[in-house]
Amino acid sequence: MTSNKETWFSTQLIFAGETESVSMNSVPPRLVIYPKDVMNITGCSNRTARRKLEKIRRHYNKSKDAYVSIEEFCAFVGLKEERVKQFLI
Repeated sequence: MTSNKETWFSTQLIFAGETESVSMNSVPPRLVIYPKDVMNITGCSNRTARRKLEKIRRHYNKSKDAYVSIEEFCAFVGLKEERVKQFLI
């Protein structure tokens, strides 16, 4: 007998005519970027990473506590999303 932790459930999602099997225990990809991610991508310090995110927020007219999306970060710094997602912690 298997425990709930060992049991993986799959469901069929039908979206735009496509069928895809998805595990109920899988975590969806992240949508936002944090200072630690910026540090990992650029090699800068924590303070510099926070300043870069502040600069991106100002550029996109966001509030100080708003999240910066991966797409916004990539567009601002000129990097490809696929490459940046490899560095996310």
